[in-house]
Amino acid sequence: MKAVFDVKPGSGYDDDITRRYQFPARSNYLEAARGAVGDWALYREPQRNGGRRVYIAVARVVSVVPAEAGHYYANVADYLETPYNVERAVQNRSAKLRLVA
Repeated sequence: MKAVFDVKPGSGYDDDITRRYQFPARSNYLEAARGAVGDWALYREPQRNGGRRVYIAVARVVSVVPAEAGHYYANVADYLETPYNVERAVQNRSAKLRLVA
């Protein structure tokens, strides 16, 4: 996994997470997305905006293309939701993944 895509409930971005993920053209975001082409990305629902702070899916990044001014799309294929939401819990500075029913 070379990228983590945050997907928030009520996001203002033009996402269709099964096909594309929109992000701002900040250099670190663009560099990370381009570096993930041909590899898998992990979808995370962060706590902001009422999110559950869980990982919900994976997809293969196939390309990165310009979108509207100042944004890009990471086009994805082979989108696969996790059968369970996977919670990220941090204890004593080590990350653990836990299944959440």
